Formats: sequence, structure tokens, C-alpha cells
Amino acid sequence: MKRFIRQIIFAVSFLTIIPPPAGVRIKTGDTGKSTAFFPLVGIIIGAFLLLITLIQKISPMTTSVLLT
Repeated sequence: MKRFIRQIIFAVSFLTIIPPPAGVRIKTGDTGKSTAFFPLVGIIIGAFLLLITLIQKISPMTTSVLLT
């Protein structure tokens, strides 16, 4: 279970600018195995961006900055 969480954390930190938590050590084998989680992380990022665009109370300029 810890291995999967480590791989998901690596996938998130690889595909975004979010750094991994301080206590998480990424091992060499996690790099290749984490590619299986790239679609999952992409769906999560896409859902987050969709939610930002659906919020009507945010100004168009702020929405553009958040999406970029």
C-alpha cells in the first residue's frame, strides 16, 4: 500500500509543480511504475480545472490566471 501511495505522489510531483512531502522518499523503481498513475493524475488535474471554470463568482481574469 505504501508503494502505491509513493508512486501516486511521484506522479503528481512529476506532472505538476507540487513538490512531494518532506517525509516521502522516492525510490528508483517508483519512477517507471508511477507512469501507470499518469492518467489518474491527469483526470484529477482536469477535474480541478473544470471546477475552476464552472465557478461563476470568479472574474475572467482570475480564471485565466488559475488555468494557466
